Amino acid sequence: MKRYFYFYLALIRINGNTFIAYRGNFLNSVLSSFVWGIFSIVSILLLTSKTSSLFGWSRNEIIMLTAFHAVVMGIFHMIFSRNFEYFSRIIDLGQLDSFLLKPIDSQFFLSTRYINYASIIRIAMGVLLIAYLLKRIPFPITPLHVLLSILFMICGILLLYAIWYILITVTIWANRLSNMVEVLYTISGIMRFPGEMYKELSFYLFLFLFPLTLVLATPLKFLLGRFDGISGVIMIIFTGALFFISRRWWKFALKHYISASS
Repeated sequence: MKRYFYFYLALIRINGNTFIAYRGNFLNSVLSSFVWGIFSIVSILLLTSKTSSLFGWSRNEIIMLTAFHAVVMGIFHMIFSRNFEYFSRIIDLGQLDSFLLKPIDSQFFLSTRYINYASIIRIAMGVLLIAYLLKRIPFPITPLHVLLSILFMICGILLLYAIWYILITVTIWANRLSNMVEVLYTISGIMRFPGEMYKELSFYLFLFLFPLTLVLATPLKFLLGRFDGISGVIMIIFTGALFFISRRWWKFALKHYISASS
């Protein structure tokens, strides 16, 4: 574990130096992140402009759900998603062999090699919006609420990572699926809305989407004091189970991987 910690610190330093060296790309990424953050906030403001509540959620709570989406997806973009974007290309060009030969876990290295610092802007926007909305909600927020919310937000990020990795592993067999990441971005967008609105879907479709509805709603409920033990336990079980499945699925896929040197 200590070796991985220092290895990741080295990755942070290397990616930081890359951003400093290519300032133009960094500024473009920051601008893009800022625009997407503004777009998501404005879109939810327009969608909720004619209603005071939706599926048991007040307008401010729905907007806060969008703010949580900005924070969680900002962290996810910063740490993981850029690495997933290169996944199919790495396999298509036969570069996966070099990752498998390195003295470090291949899933860890493939998932964390690149860090997108520009997403910090999106995270900051989400945090500022949450802080603003908390002042307008007539409920005393305690340090315990904040701590539980942060812990379950981390749990939600790991849950989202596990879902993405399970699906992206399919490119081991279908390396031409270069648009898989775009599909995952679209599917992940459902997290911006209350999970209650998806209950009208068919049972199997709702069951497929259910883990994603936990990613944002659960930490937000803990922050607002609407938490219950069942929601927390369900999210922990889903996170642990899907993370375990992602590991086993990756190991299974590697057994069927045809090396470029074969």
